[in-house]
Amino acid sequence: MKILLILFLLTGCDTAKQNSTTPPTDTIYVKVNESFTIKLSTSMGTGYSWMPIDSSYRKSIAIDSVVVINNIEGKDDGADTQVFYLHAVEKSSTVLHFIRKRPWQGNDKADKEKKITIVAE
Repeated sequence: MKILLILFLLTGCDTAKQNSTTPPTDTIYVKVNESFTIKLSTSMGTGYSWMPIDSSYRKSIAIDSVVVINNIEGKDDGADTQVFYLHAVEKSSTVLHFIRKRPWQGNDKADKEKKITIVAE
């Protein structure tokens, strides 16, 4: 019984650690020169779109194109999907940090953030 209580408490502590203010990081594994996509949900009708916030990724990751798929699920008021087509230029471990905001609002805070680690082998 004590073991179950300890496991329960440890699980609770782990959950608390995940609720931090930093955005969660996903990881994608690719080969050099291999194409891959990143799909991010947005609502283009409201003016929000995703964009990388720095250019440090450019020496190892290339963004080939970005397209928007409107209401991919076909639901009333369904979300749009921004699809980034990329490929790895060299072996590296690179973090792509995206923010979602209205581009014309300058330095206003983003309403969402997403970090994705790209490991190119």
